[in-house]
Amino acid sequence: MSKPFFSIGIIFKNEIRCLERCLKSLQPLKSAIPCEIVMADTGSTDGSREIAEQYADVLFDFEWVDDFSAARNAVMDRCSGQWYFSIDADEWLLEDIAELVQFSKLKKAPRDYCGVMVRNYKTTELEKGEHYVDFTAIRMAKLSTGMRYSGRIHEKWVQSTGEGVFVSILGKTWLGHDGYAYFSQEAVMQKHDRNMALLKKKMEDDPKDLQTYIECMDSSKSLDENCGDYARQALEVFFADQERWGHFGGVVYRGIVSVASLHELPELEEWISLSKDYSKSIFVNIDVAFDAHTHYYQKDDYEEAIRWGEMYRKGIADYRADQFDHVELIRGVVERVSPYWERKIMVSLVNCYLNCKEYDKALTALQELTAETLDAEQARFVTLMIMQLHRETEFDTPALMMSYWETLSKELPEDAEEDEKAKARRNLDSFTKEAYGVFTPKYRKEEQKKEGFIRYSYTVFLPLAGKDDLGDSAVLLETKDPGELTEKLNQIENLDSLPIHVLSHAMMQGVEFPMPGKPLQLEEMSRLVNRLLQERESFFTLVEKIMSGNYGRTLQSLCWAKELITAALKNNDWAAGKIPEGKMITLSMDGPAESHEDLVARGMNIARAFAKVERKYLPLCYAQDILRREALFVLPPLHRFGWYCAQAFQALDRGDQVGYVRLLREGLSDCESAKDVAEFLLEHIPDVKPQEPSAELTALAEQVRAMLERFSTDDPMLEALKQSEAYQKVAYLIEGSAVPVRGGILQ
Repeated sequence: MSKPFFSIGIIFKNEIRCLERCLKSLQPLKSAIPCEIVMADTGSTDGSREIAEQYADVLFDFEWVDDFSAARNAVMDRCSGQWYFSIDADEWLLEDIAELVQFSKLKKAPRDYCGVMVRNYKTTELEKGEHYVDFTAIRMAKLSTGMRYSGRIHEKWVQSTGEGVFVSILGKTWLGHDGYAYFSQEAVMQKHDRNMALLKKKMEDDPKDLQTYIECMDSSKSLDENCGDYARQALEVFFADQERWGHFGGVVYRGIVSVASLHELPELEEWISLSKDYSKSIFVNIDVAFDAHTHYYQKDDYEEAIRWGEMYRKGIADYRADQFDHVELIRGVVERVSPYWERKIMVSLVNCYLNCKEYDKALTALQELTAETLDAEQARFVTLMIMQLHRETEFDTPALMMSYWETLSKELPEDAEEDEKAKARRNLDSFTKEAYGVFTPKYRKEEQKKEGFIRYSYTVFLPLAGKDDLGDSAVLLETKDPGELTEKLNQIENLDSLPIHVLSHAMMQGVEFPMPGKPLQLEEMSRLVNRLLQERESFFTLVEKIMSGNYGRTLQSLCWAKELITAALKNNDWAAGKIPEGKMITLSMDGPAESHEDLVARGMNIARAFAKVERKYLPLCYAQDILRREALFVLPPLHRFGWYCAQAFQALDRGDQVGYVRLLREGLSDCESAKDVAEFLLEHIPDVKPQEPSAELTALAEQVRAMLERFSTDDPMLEALKQSEAYQKVAYLIEGSAVPVRGGILQ
């Protein structure tokens, strides 16, 4: 083997999880350039050493002495190459090695030290995920310099004078790192405690080393409530010797602003303001800008949030275009550089633009957001913002919504991972939930009052007609003609898929429901009624509409009316209609204020409608022998009350207030669950006069009376005649008896 160009140094201990991945990633480089791998085992017991033996050119044991520099220097002592290249066991060399190959062919390198890029992944998704931070690490040194590592932890090469080194940056050479991604909380705390112990020793060795304070902030800010002290100490050391530490300004302000933001320190805005002195720093333009935007956004200072948000976006663009000082990344980590953070800024920026009426910018930003990359909360928020932009402008937002919907509803391939499928379902559910909300009468009423209102939000879904229930619902809500509505509704296969308020709109416009040719099961009706109850105000308006129509024309319409009116009976606020100690009051029930008289009138209308529908419904479901007072015990409680309620209202219509009260009290004793209704009705007994019989009814009574006179009192035919329908209708006129009854149900 010729003399190695690279001596690749690795120290490890119990790295069985990742060591072979690291060593395999180096094989393409070994094939392209003469390399040796020199490894130090600091005490493995998990089989890592056996893995190392398969790949290492030099492998030795090194007793751990709580000093990373000592271990790395021991590795360097055994290297024979021209350049030393340090890699950790939980890192791996990414596939693009072209820059390293080109570097090996240089006759003379511009510097004796080189930095490479490191992407530190925060989750086990690694490159498939979006949680990572980037930094530049000085990992290459010319061995002929005799340079040594210094520092117990976060070790680095320093010159004999104690000063740092001048570095060339290989900006296209990347190492992946996932050490923190696999840590349990317990492991995180163990590593934190170990690192902080070493950093404190390092601080004792040199209390004026700004880099140590920066490392203390970075290591402790998520786990240590006292990290604010490190931030203040770092700023003090920085100001005390700016001539020495001036080039660290960007990373210092990144660190102290991050700590202040995380722990809500009172110095936050002051420190944000001071960072402007480093306006060219990638740390200020990305990390400080992110925290500043978030802070002002949470304060509803949208103009300032926009300024910092746009600064962040420019910083990200410069970073992606490689237009920044790579040397800065040697001093620290750019924390908010991943697409995850960029997307968070984009979403909140759109909201800022909308609040500041900068609609053009809002539209552009929404067009740049990619729906499949959003999480469920962002999908919900973006849906709301597109609808707001639609409501307040005449932009072509329906096209934007169509594109957004197409992405969210796109069917994933069968071999897609379950996590990916679950995320897609969550996003679509979030979108649908918010979209359905704009169809409610309450939402539409509130929209009209909003500043800048131009059009209803639901109309943004019109292009989805024929593609999605939202589009069909928007078309239905725009349609007023009952015939057209009936035709369109007949094309809907599943009514449960529609926003329920669209169905309510159709019925309010006069559509017959259930529609002829599309009968519903009773449980389907019950389900639809329960959905209608979600908005009480519009529900009771619909019930009043149904009550005013001829709802008993068919069995389907009778059953539908029964479900609606029974639900109204159960959900009406009967206590609100009770007399408040002899004086009038004004109440509010999920909508505009209603007077006491209005509440009483509504209660009486619901009760009368209930009596009417029960009078029609009970004979269809139960035999005549059941619908007698002595047999009522077999009926469900509410139907028992319905039987009494029907008779009570007929007694009232005849002017028999005593009978009205008696029947309601009997009904109450038979059905305790109707107590509120019965008490309300007993408290509101109208002044009534007996109704005069019609001429037709009087004539019928005379005919029946004449027939009765033909039979003797003991003639069996007389009893048969009294059971006839004609006699039952006019018995009270002939006999002066109580209310006319047929089959136990008042006529």
